[in-house]
Amino acid sequence: MNPLFLQKNKRKVRKRRQFFWILAAIVTTVLTLWLFIKNGGITGLTREAMNLSLQVKGEMVYSLSVQFFIKVSAPFFLTLAALFCWWMMMRNWAHYYLNRKLIVSYLFFALIPLLSTIAIFILGARTLFGLTAAHGVESGMQALAKGLNSYTYHVQKEVVRMISEPPGQREKGTSVKREIVDLLERLKKRELSSREFPGFFVSVFYRTARPGHPWLCLNSSPPLVDGAVFFPGIIPPDHPLFHTINPSWLGEREFSGLTRENDRLYLKSFRYFEADQRQFVIQAGYAVNKHFLGRLQERLSVNLALEGLNDSWRITPEWTDSAWYIRFFLRPLRSIWLVEIREWDTGQNQLSAQMLFDAAPNLFSPEQQGGHISSFLGDNQMQIQFAFIIFTIAILVLGELFALIFGVLLIGYITRSLDMLATGNDIVAQGQLSYRLPKMGQDQLGAMARSFNAMVANIQNLLEESKEKEKLQEELRIAREIQVSLLPDLENKAWSRHLDAVCIPAKDVGGDYFEVLEIGDRKLGVFVADVSGKGTSAAFYMAEMKGILLALKPKWGYPVELVNGLNEILHGALKSNIFISAFYVLIDLKTGEAECVRAGHCPAIAAWKDRPCEEIQPKGMALGLTTNTIFSSVISSEKIKLEAGEKLVLYTDGLDEMAAENELYGIDRLKNTIDNQKHLSATQLKEAILNDVNRFIQSGEQSDDLTLVIIQIPENNS
Repeated sequence: MNPLFLQKNKRKVRKRRQFFWILAAIVTTVLTLWLFIKNGGITGLTREAMNLSLQVKGEMVYSLSVQFFIKVSAPFFLTLAALFCWWMMMRNWAHYYLNRKLIVSYLFFALIPLLSTIAIFILGARTLFGLTAAHGVESGMQALAKGLNSYTYHVQKEVVRMISEPPGQREKGTSVKREIVDLLERLKKRELSSREFPGFFVSVFYRTARPGHPWLCLNSSPPLVDGAVFFPGIIPPDHPLFHTINPSWLGEREFSGLTRENDRLYLKSFRYFEADQRQFVIQAGYAVNKHFLGRLQERLSVNLALEGLNDSWRITPEWTDSAWYIRFFLRPLRSIWLVEIREWDTGQNQLSAQMLFDAAPNLFSPEQQGGHISSFLGDNQMQIQFAFIIFTIAILVLGELFALIFGVLLIGYITRSLDMLATGNDIVAQGQLSYRLPKMGQDQLGAMARSFNAMVANIQNLLEESKEKEKLQEELRIAREIQVSLLPDLENKAWSRHLDAVCIPAKDVGGDYFEVLEIGDRKLGVFVADVSGKGTSAAFYMAEMKGILLALKPKWGYPVELVNGLNEILHGALKSNIFISAFYVLIDLKTGEAECVRAGHCPAIAAWKDRPCEEIQPKGMALGLTTNTIFSSVISSEKIKLEAGEKLVLYTDGLDEMAAENELYGIDRLKNTIDNQKHLSATQLKEAILNDVNRFIQSGEQSDDLTLVIIQIPENNS
C-alpha cells in the first residue's frame, strides 16, 4: 500500500478525533456551568449536600440517592468529565508535534500559576472570613449566655433571701409576686449588659417539693417577639407546657445554650433550686429571630442567616446591600458553618442548623460606633488589607517569573535532546554498552531515546546473561563438590562391605542428607534427613544439619534424646516455612539389634529372609515445627532384631514419589523390588533399586532429591 496514502489516512483520523474531543469539551463545559449556576454555585451545592445527607427520616433511601446524584454528584462528575475532555483535546492537538507542545507549555505556565494564586487567595480569604465570623458569632452568643447565667444566679440568690425573711420584715401591701417582678427588672438593668438585644424573656416557677404537684408561675415576661406563648398562672401535670418547665433530661442541673422549642430557637439559661421546702425554676433568655440576628450582625459588620438543614425554616434579617460590583467582589467570602442546637423537650444535641455568613459592604471600611472605631478585621485592618494586596502581587509576579523560566528550560530541552541523541550514538559505537540516554518525555525525541536505550540494553543483557550463566554453572559445580565432601566416606571402613548409600540431588545441589556415625566397635548410627524444598537453600540447611549432628555426639547412642536435641536447636534456627524430616537407626552389627526413631520421615523397610519385607514406622513429627514440649510427647522409638544377611533400607521421599506420566513409583513397588532382590548384597540391592526406578521414569526428569541407604547384617558376624 502506498505510504503516502497511509500518512494522509492517519492525518484524517487524527483530525476526526480532535474534532470529537473539542465538541465533547464544549458540551461538558456548558452543562457544568449551567448546573453550577442553577444550584447557586459551590455554596449552594454544599448546602444541598448537607441537607440531603440529613434527610433520612420519612423518605426512601433510593429517592435520596437519586436526589443526591442529580443535585450534588452530577455537577461534580460533569466537572471531572469536562476537565478530562479538555485534557484529551489538548493532548491530541499537541501529540507528537514539538511546536504545539511549546505553545501548550507556555499556555499552562502562564495560566496555572495565575489561577492557582487566585484560588489560594480566595480560599484563604474565605476560610479566614468564615473562621473570624464564626468566632465572632460564638463569642457574642457566649457573652450573652454568660450574662444570662449571672442574671439567673442573682435571681436565685435574691429569691432565696426573700423566702427566708420573716413575714414581718416585708413591706405592707407588697406581695411576694410583686417583689419578684421588681427584683427581676432591677437585676436585668444591673446584670445584663446586652439588654439592648430584643426578645428578652424571663419566667419564675415554683411548687411544693412533692412529685406530681402543679407548677405556679410567679412571673412571666410579656409576649415574646414573633408570638411566643404566655405561661398561665397554674400549670397542672396534664398541661402541654408542664414538662417544658423542668424537662426530665435536665433534672437539677444548670443549663445555658441554644435550644429549639415548638419550632422556635432560643438562647436560654435554666436554673433549678430548692428553698423552704419548695422547688424553683428560673428560665431566662432571648428569642433567636431576625431582630436578634440583625442586632448581632450590626456588631460584626457581617450579614447573617440561620436555617435548618432540611430547609424547613430560615431566619434572615435584612442584609446590608450595596453596588453590584462590591457584592461581586465580596461573594467568594460567603461561607457556611454548622450550628449545634439542643432540643428542649428531649435534650438531644445535634447539628440541625447552619449559619450563613456573608461579608457586609462596610466590612473593609471602619465606621464610627459608640465614639470609637469598630471594624470586623480589627483596628489595623488597613494594614492587613495592604499586606494582602502586596502578598497577592508578589505571588503573581513569582508565578509569571517561574513561567518564563520554565519556558526557557523547555526550549533548552529540545536543543539538548537532539545533541544527546547524536552523542549517545557515537559512544555506543565505541563499545560502551552501559551508556543510556536520559528520559526525554513522550514526544518524538523521547520515542527515539527510548528505542535507543532499549536496543543498547538488549545487547548488553544478552552479553551479561551469557557471562552470568557461565559463572553460575561454575559456582554450582563448586557447590556440588562441597556438598559431596560433606557426605560420609563409605570406603576403607570396617563396615564398608555391609553398608552402601547414594544421594542424587534433583538439581546441582540438594537438601537430602545421610550420615554414618561410628559408636563403639560394632555399633553404627545411620541418619537420613530431607530438608523441605530443594536447591541451594535446602543445601544450606543440610550443611547446618551436619554441624548440629556432630555437636550432639554424646547423644548418638540414644536415638530419642538425639532427635529431641536436634529439634530443640532447629526450632529456633529454621524459618517458619522450613522443616526437616529425619530417620535415625542405632544398629548393632554383631547382634542385629536396632532401635529406630522417625521424625516425620518415610518409613524404613526391613528385608527379612523368611517373610515379606515390612515397614518400620515409629511415631514422630518433623524437626523444627514446634517446641520440644510437644515434640517429645509425640516422638517414640521402635526396636527390631535382624538376623544375619537381613537388611534395613532407608530412603527419602524422592524415591517412592518419583513420577512418570502422572503415576508415582510408590512404596509398594519399592517393597516388591526389595523382596525380589533381597538375596543380593547391599551394593547390589542398591543398584537393583536404582535400575528399577530408572526403568519406571524412562526419559522423565527427576523432580526431587533422592537418597538411598542399605544396611546389611554380616553373615556369621564377620
